[in-house]
Amino acid sequence: MIIDRFEEILANTKRTTYAPGFLDRIAVALDLLRFGSARVRRTVMVPVYVTDLGVRRFTDPSVFFGENMRLGGQTPPPQEECVRLLAEADLSRLAQYLDAFILTVGDYDLCHEIILARSAELLAEGSAEVCINAGVITAGCSDPISLRLFDRAASESRSFPARFMAIHRAAAAEMKRFGRPEAGLRRLDELSTEIDEYRRSAPHEADVLDGVVKNLAALALVMLGDASASAREEEAANALLSAPGDLTALDASERGRYLTQVQINQSQLEYLGENVDSALRIARDNVNLCRVEAPEYVSESLTVAAYVAYRAGDLAEARAYVGEALPRLRCEASPTRLAAARKVLVGCYAKAGEPERAERLADLVASDPLGFVADE
Repeated sequence: MIIDRFEEILANTKRTTYAPGFLDRIAVALDLLRFGSARVRRTVMVPVYVTDLGVRRFTDPSVFFGENMRLGGQTPPPQEECVRLLAEADLSRLAQYLDAFILTVGDYDLCHEIILARSAELLAEGSAEVCINAGVITAGCSDPISLRLFDRAASESRSFPARFMAIHRAAAAEMKRFGRPEAGLRRLDELSTEIDEYRRSAPHEADVLDGVVKNLAALALVMLGDASASAREEEAANALLSAPGDLTALDASERGRYLTQVQINQSQLEYLGENVDSALRIARDNVNLCRVEAPEYVSESLTVAAYVAYRAGDLAEARAYVGEALPRLRCEASPTRLAAARKVLVGCYAKAGEPERAERLADLVASDPLGFVADE
């Protein structure tokens, strides 16, 4: 059983030095499988991949799990064992099982197969929570059934913020997974109408949700080739998310996270428009904002700022940002983000006339995905 394997890993921690976050993920997965919820707060080190707003298919969990299992001289759970676990899980617990499985093993394709096999049950009886998780996984696999799952989640949601999150993910899937920005905008337009109604009872929460809508609409407009309209939507999103006000239905840290993401998108838009100085200014401001509003995610802001500084030709600033980001990234269990920061440093070394250092670090990107070896 997978539970037995995970218990054995936690019982024999002295045998192997694992990367930071691995044992935390195993412990949270065990909680999800045994009790249906985690007994500790989920952090950036132990994220909830199956509720991703961008409906992305992450490679990080499988790489991170596989590398740590290799370090421990252990083999991954057999596929048939994984299939049995998910196929036989009670529908009331399937959301937690999918969460635990993606957090650790990270096999989206296997989860996709199970969801398809259980699709009739999910679409007829699934709760909002399990349909969100299943929808994110199937959207990551570019399967249109995700839209039906998100629609089911929206209809089963018990609050408007929960309904919002289901519809938002459906719109994101339309754009990002199926290349249909117009369809995504139609869903967002309908959502905006519902936000206007929600504003009567919760004005500050409505502003936050409206800002999140405008941020996604900006992506659709870029896809449609209207960069100026996209920039206006991002400016409006920034203003809405920056507005003061007490939140009750939403976590204030969520607002900070959304705001920092909007500013990262604004920096990227400026860069794509060849306004490198403006892109760098926004990226710098975003680092400072993120330190205050969303400190858990500052490594992402640092990496973005490093890349823009590198492109702007300020190698010293780029290296400073990377130097601050790398120690954080080593503790965040994200090989992808670690590799992105290291690649900026590779570019800095190459541009500075240090080809040997650049080559050594480029090799580490592939050979040391967990970041055990020092970069300098």
